[in-house]
Amino acid sequence: MATELTTAERKALDQHERTIERGLKTFQDVGQALLAIRENRLYLAEHETFADYCRERWGFNDSRARQLIAAAKTAETVTNVTLPNEAVAREVAKVPEEQREAVIEWATEKADGKPLTARGIKTAAAQVSEAEPEEDDCDGDSVDTQGDEEPETPEEQVDVVTETLDWLRRTHFPEPAQFPVFRARVENYFVSRIS
Repeated sequence: MATELTTAERKALDQHERTIERGLKTFQDVGQALLAIRENRLYLAEHETFADYCRERWGFNDSRARQLIAAAKTAETVTNVTLPNEAVAREVAKVPEEQREAVIEWATEKADGKPLTARGIKTAAAQVSEAEPEEDDCDGDSVDTQGDEEPETPEEQVDVVTETLDWLRRTHFPEPAQFPVFRARVENYFVSRIS
C-alpha cells in the first residue's frame, strides 16, 4: 500500500537515503536523516510503517533507528565539544541536561587529548553527580563566614572565598558549565587582593 510522493518529497527521500547509505560524516547525519524520514512520513512511499521501512530498507528495527535519532538529538544539544560517536552520545543522553556540560568538560580533561569514550562519559557522570552538593543548612540567602569572626590569615580568607563560591554555584548557577570560568576569575581576583 504505497503512497505517492511529490517530486520534492521523493527528492528529499533520495537525499536522506544517500546520507544513510554512505554514513556521511557521522552518526548525527544518519540520525537526522532517519528523523526527517519518520517525521515527514517519507517512508510511506514503499512501506506502511516506519518500523517496516527500517527493517526492510536498512536491516535494523525501529528501536535501533530511535537510538540513532536520540543520539543525534543529544549531540545537537552539546555545544562545548563534538561528540565523536554514537556510543558517547548515548551515554551523554543518560546525564541530566543540567550536568551535561560539566560531565563532558570533566571527561575531556581526563581524556588528556584522546577522543572521548562512552566509558569516560560514564565515569565523569558518576564523578560529577558525586560532587553535587547535598542540601546544606543555610537558608540560601547567606553564607556562613566562620561565625562573626573576620578571617585573619590569607588561608582563612581563601577559605571564606571558596565557601562563598561554593554557595554561589549551588544557588545561582543551574548550568554547571558556566561556573568554572566564573570561579577561576573570582579566585584570581581575590587571591591577588589577599597576597
